[in-house]
Amino acid sequence: VSVSAKQPNPVSAQLSSTWGKKQEVARHCLGKIVSSVRHVARQGQALRGHADDSGNLHQLLRLRAEEDDPILLTWLTERSTMYTSPKLQNEILNIMANNIIRGIAAEIRALHFLQFSLIIDGTQDVTGAEQESVCLRYVDHDLVPHEEFVGLYRVSETTGQGIAKVVC
Repeated sequence: VSVSAKQPNPVSAQLSSTWGKKQEVARHCLGKIVSSVRHVARQGQALRGHADDSGNLHQLLRLRAEEDDPILLTWLTERSTMYTSPKLQNEILNIMANNIIRGIAAEIRALHFLQFSLIIDGTQDVTGAEQESVCLRYVDHDLVPHEEFVGLYRVSETTGQGIAKVVC
């Protein structure tokens, strides 16, 4: 038996292997969290409740973990607050919203006749701040009209220039 056959893997290789396994588990669990956020958002339900563990997202993740995903259950127990925080939930929702808007924009750009209109309407929220809803209206290749809600944006001033800056 040669001397090299008896030597264990170098420490750097062991660390790299351990780190790779942790990344794979984290990627798997983050995928479950993102798909759960998408599901709850598509249902039009609130993600969070009055307490950390009473929200729809937390309950759905707990159900998914207990039913068929022991890896997710262990991971949520160890890192629950970091990866299901309201800040991360909002970030996931913003990424999804931006992806939807990019898809709408790509669909409009793919039309041979690039014509669309903006529908902007304003209202005040309960704090008295002015908010503008923005919708895109266009007609597709089959001459079917589409109205797509793009978002609700807070504006500092309701002048034409102020609203145009928000829209851009």
